[in-house]
Amino acid sequence: MLPLTPVVPNIQKLPVVSASKIKMYKTCGRKYYYRYVLPKEERPEDQNNIYALKGTALHAAIEKYYKKGDLQSALATYQETMLETMAKWQDTGIVVGEDQLPRALKDGKEMLKGISWQSMVPEHIEYRFSLPFPNVESPFVFIDGIIDMITKEGSVIDHKSNAKLPNMQELEHDPQFMIYRWAYKQIYGTYPWKVVWHLFIV
Repeated sequence: MLPLTPVVPNIQKLPVVSASKIKMYKTCGRKYYYRYVLPKEERPEDQNNIYALKGTALHAAIEKYYKKGDLQSALATYQETMLETMAKWQDTGIVVGEDQLPRALKDGKEMLKGISWQSMVPEHIEYRFSLPFPNVESPFVFIDGIIDMITKEGSVIDHKSNAKLPNMQELEHDPQFMIYRWAYKQIYGTYPWKVVWHLFIV
């Protein structure tokens, strides 16, 4: 059998799951119901959140750094993503944590300056996959995801901007880690060397 491509067509129209869906179901069944079960026209409107935006902007900045090899480009991308998105959000309604924008701008830049860039040599950044689970021969769902980084040495890295360090139980039972490890095996035919939670620290 030829190696899988990272995106396999879901010709059987099987249900699609992801790590974020699983996490939401585990932590808040009501929120999961509102977002994924209710018809779209009946769902409550999602609140724009500066803390989620911070993570998005950090990912964009990291991708920019590895394309340009320049920290200043990464810092500029972070600020532009934050400010441009906030401007759009402010035109549409309430932004959760809006008063924290100056702090988020400062903290995000400090996080980027603190990264040991040379310790991560990427093969792929923002690597999107959509694969049948548990395998191509007998799938019952599809699993979608985006791996933040796959390194040349064969590691999977997931960037996090959490306010606190995870404990070992959280790491060992995180569905994202399990799914990324499984997806890597489906694509490359072997398990990754390691799966790492890269936590930004100010």
